[in-house]
Amino acid sequence: CNAGYLGTVEAVARSPFYTSTCSAVACPQNSRGSDVASGGCSCNAGFHGAITSISASPYFSGSCRPNVCSCSMGTAATGTSCVSHGDNICANCSSGYQLSGSFCERQANQNCSSYICSRGWQQKVNPCSITCASNISCTDQECCYNPVTVSSCGSTPTTFTSQSSGMFEVTLISGSGGRGGAGDIGGQRASVRGTIPVQANSEIKIYAGCQGGSGSGRMGGGGGGASAVTVNGVD
Repeated sequence: CNAGYLGTVEAVARSPFYTSTCSAVACPQNSRGSDVASGGCSCNAGFHGAITSISASPYFSGSCRPNVCSCSMGTAATGTSCVSHGDNICANCSSGYQLSGSFCERQANQNCSSYICSRGWQQKVNPCSITCASNISCTDQECCYNPVTVSSCGSTPTTFTSQSSGMFEVTLISGSGGRGGAGDIGGQRASVRGTIPVQANSEIKIYAGCQGGSGSGRMGGGGGGASAVTVNGVD
């Protein structure tokens, strides 16, 4: 039989003076086409290789092997998704990267728009305008304020340094008025809330107003002390 055919050819005494059982060999595993003899066998999707006809068993040479893809910064595609052997084709990407065609590209730096502050912290104003240093995740220090607790009043302020530039939110509460000498109740505490622009490493001082002193006799109590905040020494 010719290359790519399976069977035998035997001589006989009558025309055409031979008998033949030669038949074309089907395309082998992981390939498709009409048959080996016609040269029409090609590898299935997700496989690579070549099939050629020969005259010895199994009457073809070559095979179709699974494609193997690579992927920088992600997981490589497999099976029919790996359409070309040896190419960089990604199925999904590592944290901080996103698919762009068949490649994983580094994500743009995130901003604070969707960041959830930890308990006790409060979100800064205009979070969409705040770009984080990492393209993977933001931090409390970048997106949030850490409220300062003022534990004492008077001329000694609570002092701290800002972690980053942005708007610092503060609520100032004045000290309540002192009780009158006749037992009158002192004035109530007043609060004002606002934001102050600060730069990174700014020195912020918060002065808490104290309660006014109590009166005697018919004398009224003293007024409550005012609260204030300074940034680098400026009110």
